[in-house]
Amino acid sequence: MPFDPETASPTGEFAVAGGRRRYLALLVLAGVLLGGLFLWWMGARADAELRAGLLQRARLAAKPLDPALVVQLLGSLGDGDSPAFREVQSSLQSFLLSDPEFRYVYLMGARPGEGGAEVFFLADTQDSSTDVAPPSPPGSPYDDATDELKGIFHRGSRSSRGLRPTNGGFGFPRWFR
Repeated sequence: MPFDPETASPTGEFAVAGGRRRYLALLVLAGVLLGGLFLWWMGARADAELRAGLLQRARLAAKPLDPALVVQLLGSLGDGDSPAFREVQSSLQSFLLSDPEFRYVYLMGARPGEGGAEVFFLADTQDSSTDVAPPSPPGSPYDDATDELKGIFHRGSRSSRGLRPTNGGFGFPRWFR
């Protein structure tokens, strides 16, 4: 059958329909990719805003702490009887009670140890509804310390991590020096 441009040829119709399908498929693919990129960007932006807010709240928690009292803490079991420890723990407890979202508030220190810095508790407090474990005594090591946390003591920086497992469930750690 000869090709007649005046009449619709089966190959011409199929070529146009196939081109439209490919064009539509490319549009759908581009829309999905752009939508995914937008969702990723929005998630990253929300994460950064939440982390900044958490660090701000951690700074507010540290504000009432008297540095002169904190430097008196040696990170040993004997600190538990000192007036400085009781005052620091009272400040931490006040902050804990002021914000119902917190279940634990603690102050940590670091000292040289085998294999790098050893992170330990200076003071620990928790809300009364938490029955997982009693507060850690002063000087007890924090065995879950990550390299990031150890680096904070070395560099003097701050950090906020996303949701991570803890002994009491899950938490959003906020660390700063």
